[in-house]
Amino acid sequence: MQSMASSRFPRHFAAWACLLAVLLLTSLAAAYGRVVWKSKKLKETESRGGSWKIELEIHMPRAPDLPTIPAKFEFKQNVYYERYKDDAHGDTPVLRKVPTPGKQPIIEGVDMGFLDPGSGTIQKRTKFSFKITRAHGFEAGEWTVKIRDARNGSPIGQQIRLVLDGENKVVDRRSMVFASGDDKKKKKKDEEGGGAGGAASGGDGEDTGGAQKVDLEENEDLWPEVEEEPPPPVEDKPGACGCRTAGTSTPDSGLLLLPVVLGLGLVLRRRRTR
Repeated sequence: MQSMASSRFPRHFAAWACLLAVLLLTSLAAAYGRVVWKSKKLKETESRGGSWKIELEIHMPRAPDLPTIPAKFEFKQNVYYERYKDDAHGDTPVLRKVPTPGKQPIIEGVDMGFLDPGSGTIQKRTKFSFKITRAHGFEAGEWTVKIRDARNGSPIGQQIRLVLDGENKVVDRRSMVFASGDDKKKKKKDEEGGGAGGAASGGDGEDTGGAQKVDLEENEDLWPEVEEEPPPPVEDKPGACGCRTAGTSTPDSGLLLLPVVLGLGLVLRRRRTR
């Protein structure tokens, strides 16, 4: 039994050793090379609307077959540096770090050259630099950067945390006060009165306007009297009822009885002749 247990132990050890070797090889294949960053906190320059200069060295396990290798730099923003103003701080901007989960990464393509111009040979390491700008969507904040070989998508080096130091646009969060129309008129009147040097104002600051103010409601005698005109006369209309209307003249009663008297005289005269 002891011999069987002792014989199984080397087999298990060999299996575990093979598994560790496979994992080590896959990890080396997943990320090869080494990246040395000159600085992981970059200061923004004001030229051309704001930019950051990236300087780094790439160390490969061996010299590549081609003098130039296309690479992709994948920048993903994790924190945004927000600058704002509020009522508590007045005109002084305040910095606040805002997480940005789920933001899409920005891809920058760069050609890495490994050719040594002095000797004309391909080296296994290179040093180069390039700029990232706000025009491409970069902002002050905290980013993670991955470098990949554009030919097969294999990562080069390890992912790093990069800080882009700079000043983003200021957000004004102060409360706004809306003045009413009366307040605006009063303010404008005060400005005009102050601009005239106080010539039109009294000693106590009240505007006299060169004349004494009079309360027309308390002094009713100062209101001008207006004479009322009589109503126009009403004209007679044809076919009227013959009633007397105010403002119209009626014929004399003696003239109305004259035709009656003449008629009675003619009747009496005819009876006498018979």
